[in-house]
This record gives sequence, structure tokens and C-alpha cells, in this order.
Amino acid sequence: MEHRLTHSNIATAALLLSTLVGALFAGPRHAFSEELPNGLGLPGLIWSNAVPASRAAPFRVGLQYGYGNYDPEGGINVDLGRADLRSQDLRLQLQVRAARAVRLAASFPLRILSLEGGESVTGLGDIQGAMSVRVTQVGRTGIGLWGGLTIPSGEESKGLTTGKIDGEIGFMTQTRFFGGGYAPRTDLIFNIGYRFNKDERDGYGWQAGEPSEVGGFFPIYPPVPSGGGNSENDQLLLRAALQFRQRWGAIFLEWSADWFNFSNEVGVSESPSWFTPGVVFGDGDGPSLRGSWSIGFAEDNQRTEFEPRVPDWYAQVAVA
Repeated sequence: MEHRLTHSNIATAALLLSTLVGALFAGPRHAFSEELPNGLGLPGLIWSNAVPASRAAPFRVGLQYGYGNYDPEGGINVDLGRADLRSQDLRLQLQVRAARAVRLAASFPLRILSLEGGESVTGLGDIQGAMSVRVTQVGRTGIGLWGGLTIPSGEESKGLTTGKIDGEIGFMTQTRFFGGGYAPRTDLIFNIGYRFNKDERDGYGWQAGEPSEVGGFFPIYPPVPSGGGNSENDQLLLRAALQFRQRWGAIFLEWSADWFNFSNEVGVSESPSWFTPGVVFGDGDGPSLRGSWSIGFAEDNQRTEFEPRVPDWYAQVAVA
């Protein structure tokens, strides 16, 4: 209970603070669409994909650092003898404007997984390739599609790969409000997608143990139960974000969830979900800097074998 209340208080404070800062910076001008790479390397925020803008640089290079901590004991000053798991990742991201409405991207991660009082591993993780397309524009709403593949290029002996080609596809919309006057431009982003997790026999990152044996976030999914179908460990991807843009950059609030909606082995509360406030400095014509703090809401259900070993919080800094 202590852990759940702590998350609630932190999320409420972050939401109020971010909204207040957005209001304080309201003014008569706003930035063009920045095309900072997200985790896939596509235009977007942290977890969300944005509809490609009609105006963008032909080529962008990004560097993204993330740090997250998972505490299985569920609270500050609690010591039950269970070690924390920490994850760091440094991602080189490439993004290409293949056409006015098409972006191609790739993400190359260097990962560090460390278990408190135990093993620490460092090495290359799985490479990701992705594409996003603006399909049409209806009034102020852009509509698009995205797809991505995770290539098992990580170091298997260190637990840094799923060993399988995983993939995802999805549908996205981006609606613009308040494009002129003294109000900041506001963008509302929605994503709905599907992730194909292909290591049906073992899953990835969901068990306690040394990182080289069981891996670690991200991603995380269980094996398919005996006699189950291959889709039972797949995930439904849901994203919603609100972004306030100004001439100096943007402030955003983002919610995301990766639901195991086909699985009977994972409790509803155990699917990874995040609330993320963040800020961007810069516009689409030059260098940009982004910082964010994702607060995790996954809670372990003692009635299932699955353990949501995802960070309680995950901080990111990115430049492009």
C-alpha cells in the first residue's frame, strides 16, 4: 500500500507542476514540430509516436540516455533481502525523411544491467528498425501508421537479447489546438498498436535472477503457457499525450500502457504502464534537448507467477 500511495502522490504533483509551468510559459509564438527521436528512433515523445510533420530535416541523429530502477520490495526503507535491478541504456538513433510524409529510423542501444549486490553486465542490446507514415490530414488532425522490428543482435551470453525478431504495428492521430493568438499551440496525440512477442517458450525479463540468465527490461513479457496460442503473450499498446508548444520548445504529459490483454497468466495491474511529464528545448530546425521522468504504475499480483520487473521510475535525457 505504501508503494501505491507514493506513486499516486508523485504523479499528482508532477501533473500539477507540469500544467502550471505550461501556463506560465504561454505566449504568442510556438515552435514548429520538432522531430526528436523516441525509443524507436521515430518522431515522437518518450513512448508515443507522433504523426510525421510535413516540414522536417532530411536527416537527424539522436543520442538518448535512460536510467531506471526496479525495487521488488515495493517501498522506501523496506528490506526483505530482495535485490534491486537497475538498467541504463545509451541509444544512438538515426532518422531519415524518406519522403515528405515518411520517416525511417533505427536505434542502436548500449545496455547496462546491474543487480544489487550481484552481477553487472554491459553490452550491445537488440537493434530496432521502424517506419512511420502520415496517411492523411482531416482538418487539424493528422492520421498515420507506424511499424517496427526488434532484431536479436544483442549479446545472448549477457542476457541482452530476446533471441527472437519481435515486432509492432500501430495507428496514430495528432490533433492541433490553439494554433494562434496568445495561447500555446497544443497537440493531442493518440496511439493504439499491437506488439508481437515471439519468445513463446521462455519470455523475457520477467523472472528474478542474474541479468545474464533472465535478462531485464526492456521489453518484458512471459512465456506462453503450455497448450496456449502464440498470441497469449502479445501486448496491446495504448498511448495518449498532451503537448504544449512554444517558440523555445515544448512541455508534455504522456500516459502509456502495454497491456497483456490476451494472457490469463498476467494480472490486469501487472501490465507495464507509465505517466510521464517532460520538457523539450529547441525546434525542428536545429538541435533539441529533451528531459523526462516516467513514473511506473505496474503492481505485482501475488496470485500470478508473473512479476512485473519494470522500473518504479525511468528518467531520460535526449539530444538530437
